[in-house]
Amino acid sequence: MCFISLEKVLSGQERTFYSFKIYDEDEAETDVEQTEFDKFNEAFEYYQQDSLKENEKIKEEHQIIIGTIDKLVDYKTPALCSTFFRAERRASALPPPLNKNKVSNILVAPNSKLRLYCYILNDHIIILCGGGIKSEQQAENCPNVQAHFFLANRIAEFFDAEKKNLGIHQQTKQFPNEYLGYNQGFTI
Repeated sequence: MCFISLEKVLSGQERTFYSFKIYDEDEAETDVEQTEFDKFNEAFEYYQQDSLKENEKIKEEHQIIIGTIDKLVDYKTPALCSTFFRAERRASALPPPLNKNKVSNILVAPNSKLRLYCYILNDHIIILCGGGIKSEQQAENCPNVQAHFFLANRIAEFFDAEKKNLGIHQQTKQFPNEYLGYNQGFTI
């Protein structure tokens, strides 16, 4: 059995982004220092310092994803999922598909390979998971993103089942404070 602990990443007028720490029953929550989103960002820090041409595209893609999150925090739209995110079974991913950038006015790199998986609980609450450089057509077949893809979908299943218990409905803008640090057991 694993446990998750939610942490607020960014909050604005329209939505709040969260991420989570995941740990097993043999660990204490304090043993896990980084959220899944922190791990995603840390994995790409060295691209920020590297000037190799091949890494410039990844650096740009990472900046686009972070910029999209910064823009979405205050962006008013009722069609959040279909406009800004890629469908990834029950989960979603950033960056948006290239054909959506004109609608959303968000820069998207052609043939983007970097993915950040997430779960959209409602139009106001998004849970950021991990991600990586997608090297295969299907995420479930890619050694770089497969684990992130499956974890995001497991998180989606978990929160779909727990929404009612948590008192979350379509208009809820944030998790109630008592659920930050929410320690709930689930299986991956």
